[in-house]
Amino acid sequence: MKEREATPLEGRFVDVKGIRTHYFEAGRGAPVVLVHGLGVSLVVWRENIGALSQSFRVVAVDLPGHGDTDKPPTRYSLKLGLEWLMGFLEALGLERATLVGNSIGGLLCMKMALEHPERVSRLVLVSTVGLGRELNFFVRLTSVPLLGELLEQPTSIRRTDVLLTSVFYDRRFAEDGLKRDIFRTRALPGTKSAMLATVRSGVNILGLHQDLVLLRALEKLRVPALILWGANDGIIPVEHAYRGAKAIPKARLHVFDRCGHWPMMEKAEEFNQVVTEFLQDG
Repeated sequence: MKEREATPLEGRFVDVKGIRTHYFEAGRGAPVVLVHGLGVSLVVWRENIGALSQSFRVVAVDLPGHGDTDKPPTRYSLKLGLEWLMGFLEALGLERATLVGNSIGGLLCMKMALEHPERVSRLVLVSTVGLGRELNFFVRLTSVPLLGELLEQPTSIRRTDVLLTSVFYDRRFAEDGLKRDIFRTRALPGTKSAMLATVRSGVNILGLHQDLVLLRALEKLRVPALILWGANDGIIPVEHAYRGAKAIPKARLHVFDRCGHWPMMEKAEEFNQVVTEFLQDG
């Protein structure tokens, strides 16, 4: 497997409700906003931005407390994330956009579509949080005070290696260039505190907080939705994909064989094709 470039995507910055927010933009057309998951950055979309930007205006963004976005000392709740995402869309002048979210990014995008459907044209959920309580045991352990601080050592390249080998089915994707990209932002001041605060706002040792399981609310979702999942996801069970497809009216479901938690990287070509076809349909 050819190693990817180690240089991180260099983007722009915009002030969103006092948070200096880092994002990367490419292409023209209908806007598509890419929202990553816990403990990483917009670099997880680097296999998708080029392909999707051939047809759309693609905006990949670093969440508060992640990547090169500011990491203020605060409670990183879903409410804060929703206010920030609304502010980000306003800052970029996006009245409506397709939201593509992975993991906790998917939870945030789902909540946006439920509370502000007028701002969301379509919804793509990639191995998303919010369709059940079950989560990877290590994620649950990091919610425990003191134990989380001990386990989560973002300044250790070995910890980054553990992260990557847990999200891929094919361990060859956890190559050195990607490790360096993710290690760089995970080692930034404030990242560890922000990451633990994010976990603890919605997770305990038993799993996701029940009030963040959105299955019942999703029965009323009227935004066109596509659910994408790796059949071998070791972070969030693939069973959640089928629950979501059953709950969301007329949702489309695509499960990638021999694939983990990041199908946008591990099955990039197939992922880009499926997403493009969904966004261009009708």
